[in-house]
Amino acid sequence: MTTHLSHEEAAAQSDDLVELRKRAEARLGASAQVDDQSRDPTELLHELRVHQVELELQNDEMRSAHLELRRSRDLYHRLFDLAPVGYLTMDADGTIREINRAAASLLGLDPSALAGRRLSSFMTQEDADALHLHRMDVFSSGERQRCELLIRGAEQGPTPVHLDSVRVDVALSGVAVCRTVMVDLSELRRVNAALEESEQRLQRLAEHIDDVLYLAEGGQLVYVSPGWDAIWGQASSTPVDTGRLWLAAVHADDRERLVKAHSRLRLGEALDEVYRVLRPDGSIRWIRDRARPADDGQLAVGVARDVTAELEVEEELRRAHRMEAVGTLASGVAHDFNNLLMGIIGCLRQARSGELEPGDASNCLRQAEEAALRGSHLVSRLQVFGRSEPVEYEAIELDAAIQSCSRLLEVVLGRTNELEIQVGAAEALVLASQVQVDEVLLNLAANARDAMPEGGRVVIGTGVVKLDESAATARGLARSGRYYRLEFKDTGHGMDERTRRRLFEPFFTTKEVGQGTGLGLSTVFAITGRLGGVIDVRSAPGEGAAFELLFPLCDDSTATCSLSLEPLPRLSGRALLVEDVPLVRLVVRHYLEELGLEVLEADGPEQALRLAQDPRNSIDVLLSDVIMPGASGPALANQIHDCRPELKALFMSAHPRAELTRRGILGERGALIEKPFTQEGLAVALVRLLLPGDSPWSDALRVGR
Repeated sequence: MTTHLSHEEAAAQSDDLVELRKRAEARLGASAQVDDQSRDPTELLHELRVHQVELELQNDEMRSAHLELRRSRDLYHRLFDLAPVGYLTMDADGTIREINRAAASLLGLDPSALAGRRLSSFMTQEDADALHLHRMDVFSSGERQRCELLIRGAEQGPTPVHLDSVRVDVALSGVAVCRTVMVDLSELRRVNAALEESEQRLQRLAEHIDDVLYLAEGGQLVYVSPGWDAIWGQASSTPVDTGRLWLAAVHADDRERLVKAHSRLRLGEALDEVYRVLRPDGSIRWIRDRARPADDGQLAVGVARDVTAELEVEEELRRAHRMEAVGTLASGVAHDFNNLLMGIIGCLRQARSGELEPGDASNCLRQAEEAALRGSHLVSRLQVFGRSEPVEYEAIELDAAIQSCSRLLEVVLGRTNELEIQVGAAEALVLASQVQVDEVLLNLAANARDAMPEGGRVVIGTGVVKLDESAATARGLARSGRYYRLEFKDTGHGMDERTRRRLFEPFFTTKEVGQGTGLGLSTVFAITGRLGGVIDVRSAPGEGAAFELLFPLCDDSTATCSLSLEPLPRLSGRALLVEDVPLVRLVVRHYLEELGLEVLEADGPEQALRLAQDPRNSIDVLLSDVIMPGASGPALANQIHDCRPELKALFMSAHPRAELTRRGILGERGALIEKPFTQEGLAVALVRLLLPGDSPWSDALRVGR
């Protein structure tokens, strides 16, 4: 192993070898003079040869030392003089003994011109004083010292430098010097300034943008922009604190889904979720949170945006689209309803004429009743479709729901188009709402009608399919299992690949301006997704279109319960009937009396309160309209409760429960029967309200179909 000597050590070793050689030659010369006459020539020759060998060995050592010195000087030149970092050596008074080219260039002179000059001569007095203190600390402490100064070169402006110095004791001479590394800070400060300016721009951007920018590392927030305070309505001191408050504010129904999405984000998947947050003031904001992994998944960069206003506008557009569909339905419903009324009027007149046999008259009355029920069903479906109330999910038979919507579908399709329904999934239950089913079918029908301007045919087919895990994944479904399959086919003009790819985008339409909102099929797509299903379309120009919808089945345990009472029960007791419309009051009184109840009638809240406060009147149940002149039914019930605290109440209304609850008229648990209702429907409601769970009629409870 070759050991490279320092510049001073190599020079010292060379001097020692020269001195050694001189002494050997002197000793050899003296010995020769003394012993030259007395010694044997052979012996003398031998000794001379020995000394010759010694001198040759010494010469070899000197040559090796010189080679090592040359290598040491070359290495010193490469490491010191040609280094990209400034190096210099100073005496205790600051005089420069050595300096490399990098350091000399900072001073604007050649290294040879700087030897013997003081470094402080290139500084202001303030910086020279700082250098003096720095040098004193180096020599007094013997430890490494650092400082930053400004130096002024011969032909250049001030340059910021970083000095890193250490004391070194030179070998042999024992003189202490200060060895210093000098680093130019100009570029570093320029980069830092640019970085600081960039950070300031980013900070200004984050402060003035409405969205929330955030960074997460290892599942923990490390940065959150100020927009969080405005959207969430609260402030926090640290990103970790913000992360805790962020998750706590997420709506309970959305929290688990968001936590799972962020877990997948840490595994490298992108995040795109819409969820609700509850602000401290009680208001709810909708947030769209999008994030992507970065830096090999260790870091996540995200943007959270308040989309409440956007969703409200979108919902308004959807309502407008729904009302557009209602307008289309209205004329067809009016046509059908007029036909029903004509049949009802004709049947009633024949029954009243007295010219018919009792059996024929009874048949006319039965047909009039059936026509009235069909009209009631038609109007109620149109009314439900036109409302924008919160959806209430229940397990329903989609086959039955599709068939019950058939007349509305015929109205939408028009007289020039045929409708064929081929149901094949009887008793298959799907967790949905009739409103959603109607909206899906009517939007598909409207799309088919527009695709068949000269007439055509629509076929609706249903069935049940079983998908394994791979098939479910290929369809984009979350799990394997049994699914309800709905296929909606038309014989229209079809569509090309470009149109098919954009078919479910909101506001995308191939119609002319003013001919449609482009929300119909996007609504179908959104509802299908909410129900846990998927939708696919097959189509080609001139070949029509086939929409396939898959919905997960639910079992009987999720079905809603209803009563089937056959025959109708015989009830006992007395009912207080409050209804301001005489004809309705007459019909309901007749229903109640046929069920076995005695009836006290009141045409409004004032009369009803007098009857209830009369201690001579026994009352077992209050049956009241909800909206009446003077007071509402629930308000009347509260007044009666003061004198009859055990009295149970059943309310009647042509308005849906959701609307009455939203307006604060009826509580969520108030018993309600919606008009129009049949005698059987009234019996069901009364049995639910009045009879205990161990009554014989409780056996009539069954899973609703």
